[in-house]
Amino acid sequence: MAQFRVRSSIKVKIVLWVGICMLFTCGLIVAYAAVTQRRIALETAEKAVLADGEAMANFIKAKLEVPLDAARTLAQAFSSVGMRENESKNGPTGDTGLTREQVNGILRSITEKNPEFIGTYTLWEPDAFDSKDEQFKSRFPYDATGRFIAYWNRGSSGEIRIETPEGYEVQGVGDYYQLPKKRQRECIIEPYLYPVQGKEVLMTSLVAPIITKGLFRGIVGVDVGVKALQSHVEKSNPYPEKATVNLISYGGIIAATSGENQDIGVHMRKLHKDWEEDLGYIQAGKTTIELDEGRIAAFIPVQFGRTQTPWSININLPIRVLTEKATRLMWRMIIIGVVLTALALFLLWVVAARIGRPIGALTEAAEKISAGDLDATARVDAKDETGMLADSFNRMVQNLREMTREVEHRAEADRTTKQYLESTVKAYVTFVEAVGRGDLTTEVTPPDKEDELNALGNHLNQMTRNLKEMAIQVSQGVQNMTSATAEILAATQEQAATASEQAASVNQTSSTVDQARQTARQSSERSRQVAEMAKESMSEAALGLRAVGETSAGVNSIKEQVASIAENILALSEQTQQIGEIIETVNDIADQSNLLALNATIEAARAGEAGKGFAVVAGEVSSLADQSRAATAKVREILGEIQKSTNTAVMVTEEGTKRADAGAKQAEKAGAAIHAINENVKKVTQTISQIAVSNQEQLAGMDQISNAMESINQATGQTEEGTRQVEESARNLNALAEQLKGIVSRYRLN
Repeated sequence: MAQFRVRSSIKVKIVLWVGICMLFTCGLIVAYAAVTQRRIALETAEKAVLADGEAMANFIKAKLEVPLDAARTLAQAFSSVGMRENESKNGPTGDTGLTREQVNGILRSITEKNPEFIGTYTLWEPDAFDSKDEQFKSRFPYDATGRFIAYWNRGSSGEIRIETPEGYEVQGVGDYYQLPKKRQRECIIEPYLYPVQGKEVLMTSLVAPIITKGLFRGIVGVDVGVKALQSHVEKSNPYPEKATVNLISYGGIIAATSGENQDIGVHMRKLHKDWEEDLGYIQAGKTTIELDEGRIAAFIPVQFGRTQTPWSININLPIRVLTEKATRLMWRMIIIGVVLTALALFLLWVVAARIGRPIGALTEAAEKISAGDLDATARVDAKDETGMLADSFNRMVQNLREMTREVEHRAEADRTTKQYLESTVKAYVTFVEAVGRGDLTTEVTPPDKEDELNALGNHLNQMTRNLKEMAIQVSQGVQNMTSATAEILAATQEQAATASEQAASVNQTSSTVDQARQTARQSSERSRQVAEMAKESMSEAALGLRAVGETSAGVNSIKEQVASIAENILALSEQTQQIGEIIETVNDIADQSNLLALNATIEAARAGEAGKGFAVVAGEVSSLADQSRAATAKVREILGEIQKSTNTAVMVTEEGTKRADAGAKQAEKAGAAIHAINENVKKVTQTISQIAVSNQEQLAGMDQISNAMESINQATGQTEEGTRQVEESARNLNALAEQLKGIVSRYRLN
């Protein structure tokens, strides 16, 4: 049972820890592979979504470029055919060379040939088409202004009609006219509702302006219904029934969607919580893809012609659709990992059982030995480390058996020795107890063996004899010591009285010496203070002398700098004179330039029309000459002021030089006076220092006397204290003699 328990314990531990490591490693590998697969799947899906979105954007662009190209072509044709400008009371007017009937025929033909077009129209500024707006006022299909406005459209039944455009002058409703007029470029209009043959239709307009020589004349536009855009989006959806594809306008209106039809024409805020950020991507024309709310949201811009309001294809694809294959692969890897781990654990269990079997045999043998069976051996046939361990274990058991036999022999000998020791020690203890009671007349009988116990018995007997002799000697010495201590006690009492009288005298003398020493110390301290004050005065005098020297040097430096400034000012004066000469030269050049300009003007007048440009140049040259003359006059005034300032500065510097010389002389006189003061202070300092040294020597002598008296006082005190200690020792010695006498009397010596 024990063998099975040990073997199972080792096997379970091996399988448990190795299994945990394997499961942890396998889990890490599977987790890393799953994360990697998911990341790769998402990256691949993002690239695919962007590629599909760009394909859809190109498809939608191609579909809407057709009506925009038609509008652009008509606008270019209308703006370039037979245009001529006239002036009237209403401003510029025009004549395209075409009649209104001809243009209406063109618009009707285009509408008929393009079933995806809801309508084709043109609107012109007042009198900009044929200057006949007055003739067509309130005549169908024109309004009360008579302007050329025609809207050919297709109804729900497919019938082609012409209608009068509505609200084109109103901001918002008339954006299809107002925006191209304002921007003077192609425009795609936000999806809006407009009545077509009596029914509201959700549409967008692609409009091109008619511009002639920089002037806005009108527009040509094509309406495309949202149903057509919806059909295009549904056909080009790369992920049918999985992804939602939206065509979103520049203003955030959903123009088409593969999702719910009721979302068409509403704002994108209904689909996205962070619609403001997404709208920024759309209006910036940026391609963007992001992970948001468990889906991939991609925005691919769609740019139409020369418009500046891009739309965007928005693809919303759930992430689970993209990671479906990666998820299946992850579960497959998990299953394979679990199966491989289980198989590895089974093989590990078998290997652990083979490793644990020899260890179990060793454990069983060890338990028998621990129970006292030293004949047990471990039978292991393995040739590996466990076999070597079993051989070592068996050798160890053999050594234990031999050691046990030797211990038994030694135990028998120890028992005999123990009995011998007990009997001998018992006799010695009885003898020692008798000696302890004071009986020094008895002796112990040592054993017959020549060993340590025999020697100990002899030593005990010798010790008893020595104690007996010593007790006799102590008794005699105690009697002698008692009489001596009485005499010593009397002498020490007399000496103690004498020492007390000497101590009183010494104390009085010490007080007198202390007073004299205090007086000498005060005198020395005052001398030292006077000497320090003299040294400080000498230091201050030295500092004053140094300051005077520095002042003299500073005054000399100022004198040199003032001289240098004077030289620089003189040089500046000479340079200003040179500048005056240069100004004279420039003034002469200006006069000559003015003369040349006058001659050039005369020659230009002679040349007539061909010399007009040369006359302008001559005028500019004359103007520059006048400006140069004025500038030189101003510079001459400034130079005059500079020369006055330099003359004044020269005078000031000369005065500064004189004052610097006077300051230097005064500094030299002050230095000589301070030097004389410094010499006198040095002499006073030397005299005071000698007095201080004498006081210090006197103080040292008083200190020596005081120290000597202190030593005498201490010696007297020590003598008195020693006398008392001797007296006390005599008393103690007398008491000790009495105690020894009592102790000796307890021993029986006869």
